[in-house]
Amino acid sequence: QDELSHSIVKHAARGVLIRSSAGNIRVQPKCARDPAAIGICDLVLVALKTTANDQLPRLLSPLVGPGPCGRMVLPAYQ
Repeated sequence: QDELSHSIVKHAARGVLIRSSAGNIRVQPKCARDPAAIGICDLVLVALKTTANDQLPRLLSPLVGPGPCGRMVLPAYQ
């Protein structure tokens, strides 16, 4: 198992905390090096460096269903 795979497994096991005024929840994301191994999802979070943005269509296509839906979230730096 390479270093990246180990990091993905470690973070997925810890989960992701979503903070909301309606109440916080912790979710256990499915993580994989190959998006096709995950399949279609209700919600997709992808973290990429700007230099890898050209990979977004390849990464998203196996994860989203046929209906139109999407949100782009970009980090804000101050």
